[in-house]
Amino acid sequence: MGKENYNQPESAVSANERNTRELLSCCSLLSRSYEEKLVSFLISRVGSGDEASRLAALMCLRHLLQDSYEQVQARVEDIFRAVHGVVVLREEARGAPEVQRVLADLTSVLAARCKTM
Repeated sequence: MGKENYNQPESAVSANERNTRELLSCCSLLSRSYEEKLVSFLISRVGSGDEASRLAALMCLRHLLQDSYEQVQARVEDIFRAVHGVVVLREEARGAPEVQRVLADLTSVLAARCKTM
């Protein structure tokens, strides 16, 4: 899901994009009360061998770092370690181009956040 589609009305986006928006919204809500458990769960999914789980976890972590940074700030180092673990994998083990794109986006967000620390 690209940011360019984020402000479109619900009727103009695909079911997949609506589901992604709902997932990210739920992550934001959960991070307010359960940030430790949520981040721990997402980090465990980043290391998963299942590509769909890895993609969803990376997207959620990227979203949390962008929109709920205050809630997850204490876990940035753990998030960085998890992302680094995926980056050092062989290219074929990292997954599909979509996983690699989200991984690059997440790395960029981490770099921006660490720069302000």
